[in-house]
Formats: sequence, C-alpha cells, structure tokens
Amino acid sequence: MSVQTGPGGPERARIAEPAWMGASVSDLPSAPPWRWDAATRLTVRVEGGASLQSRADAEVLAGANALAIQTPAGAWEVLQFAAAALVAPETWTLSRLLRGQLGTEADMAARVPAGAAVVVLDGPLARAELAQSERGLPLNWRAAPRAFSLRRSTVRRPPSPGRGSPGGRWRRRI
Repeated sequence: MSVQTGPGGPERARIAEPAWMGASVSDLPSAPPWRWDAATRLTVRVEGGASLQSRADAEVLAGANALAIQTPAGAWEVLQFAAAALVAPETWTLSRLLRGQLGTEADMAARVPAGAAVVVLDGPLARAELAQSERGLPLNWRAAPRAFSLRRSTVRRPPSPGRGSPGGRWRRRI
C-alpha cells in the first residue's frame, strides 16, 4: 500500500501488509504504565481472521503482542498483552497487560470505553516521512493499493466480471 498526503503529494510510506483492526468490547480502566497488570482484562473483537496468541513474558518484553487502542481524546495508546483467550468468533480477552508502551504513556486515558478502535501491531510499522516544517500541521492522508494511482482525486476499483454496480461497472469512491 502506498501512502501520501493530498493529491499529487509525495509518497510518504509503503506498507507491505495490512493491519488487523477491530474494536474493544469491554472498557479499559486506568492503570500505571510499564508494569504488568494482572487484574485488568480487555476484550476486543478483531475482524478478518486475526489469530492472537499468548506469549512468554520475555517475548512480550521484546515487543510481541502489541495493540493500539484509541482513547476518547483521539490519541492512541500502545499496550501489550501476554495472554490471549478466544471467547467468541473473532473476539479475544487479553490479560497480563503492559500499558503505555512505545512512548504512549502520556496518551493513557483514565478510562477507555467499550467501542474504541483497536489495531493489532503484529508487523513492522511504516514510518511516514515528514519535513520538519510539516510537524504539528493538520495533513490529509491518502492510501491505496500500489496498483492504483494516488495522483487522481478518486481511486477506482478494477473491473471484475459479475460484480459491482448494475451494468457491471464499479462506482467511484473517494
């Protein structure tokens, strides 16, 4: 996937694999950062067939089992988990949490209510390159599969026989 800011802007990053996304099913209460939290359990629904698994403490401390959760303020906290239990289809209960990881301790909320967006960070993260003058500015980001051009104002899906809108044509999407 190719990522850029605005039509005709420079490519900022290339993403090799998509991330698993979903939402929290339970509230996430406050907890101190950087310490094992044996009491809190976070239940998440992750769509698309992600397979979360329990890991040894040493693997978690080395960076395994990271998850980003969006706080009510719109910031993202990164947490890690040592235990994962499948409790329903695509629904996992995570425990033995490490909160405020990867420098996100300042973004920890007193409580993150159920329904918060979550992203499983199981692969390498892509760094979007920004000029010093762009830092802190609001930017409009665009992303599309590499096969598509981001230079146009819209991205069209390729033709697919027997699928799409009436008449066999795809609708334009922005």
